[in-house]
Amino acid sequence: MQKDPEKHWKLLDWVQNSDYRGYWIDSGQAKALFYLTVFLNVALLVSVAAFLDEGQNVSLRWLYFVLELCFLAVFAVELLLRLHAAHEDEDGLDGFMRMGWNRFDAALIMIGFLDAVILNFVARALPLHRMILLLMPAGQLLRLGRVVEELRMIIMGIVSAMRAVLWSMLLLFLVIYFFAVLSVTYMGLGTALEDDDVRISYFGSMADAMFTLFTFATLEDYTSTVRHFLHSGAWGAFVSVCLLAFILFANLALLNLVTAVMVDSIIDILPKKRTEKLVQEQAALVKSMEALFTKIDEDGNRILSLEEFRRGVHHNEEVRAELSRLEIATLDVKELFTLIDFNDNGVVSVDEFIEGLLRMTPGPASKKE
Repeated sequence: MQKDPEKHWKLLDWVQNSDYRGYWIDSGQAKALFYLTVFLNVALLVSVAAFLDEGQNVSLRWLYFVLELCFLAVFAVELLLRLHAAHEDEDGLDGFMRMGWNRFDAALIMIGFLDAVILNFVARALPLHRMILLLMPAGQLLRLGRVVEELRMIIMGIVSAMRAVLWSMLLLFLVIYFFAVLSVTYMGLGTALEDDDVRISYFGSMADAMFTLFTFATLEDYTSTVRHFLHSGAWGAFVSVCLLAFILFANLALLNLVTAVMVDSIIDILPKKRTEKLVQEQAALVKSMEALFTKIDEDGNRILSLEEFRRGVHHNEEVRAELSRLEIATLDVKELFTLIDFNDNGVVSVDEFIEGLLRMTPGPASKKE
């Protein structure tokens, strides 16, 4: 029994259906399966962690072993499909490994495998096993950043802002350290606050003073302390003013600066992501037009004549459907061919074909124009 070639290619088109690269792993179907698998795996991990006890629950251990290996197999296949897509797109192994999401997925798979195969059956490793069971759901949910654009943007914004945030934290530490030294050295030196219980409790040592100032910077539990010093004579009032100045500088300036840096990083990503999306849409459009050209080019010489173009439009249902999807009218085939034939030499190359259709297609660039 002969295979139907047209049916074969339709199946291949479905398998390679995607939003821009032509691979099923990028399609909506794959994303839906990805969501379902991640949430089911999270449910398994949370359930096993909840019922895990100090005893030798053999049935639970074997159930977790079998189910977790099934989930890990699905995740491994997903990663292999992404590797195949990267190889076909000429990114190669280097491009595949440069993507942080791929490294993160590989790390989770390895950790999950070691936990299910080894730690799951070692009684002395129970605390580590429980910790992995509790942390893995968070890691699995973070993987959603690969397909959920909003989550991905937040993660990328935090990562890109991390350097500035660390320097801001260092500056905050130095400010707290400076005020702690002044507080410990001069606050109770020969003053009415020397034997004050509040001063000794909150500013009696460098560690106490730094922790107190840190809580003040976050606006936690500072009012009673400031009010106490405010009613402890002239020196106490001066200390209160200094503490309020520190709180204003540390909270309103430094901590808000950290927030501003993170927001700015996320906002900075927005135009880049928008440009990246437009490029991907344009690449998908070019790829579909090249496939359309191949369907019309009967002799495979990469050149279209008017007759070939007319036969393709009139007799090939897939060609008409694709032109309709691109919102290109096919009422006058000769006029359409003339518009595409920029050189006016009676034949159309693949570059002319794509460029001509791009000019007529109401894509993102045309809308902007």
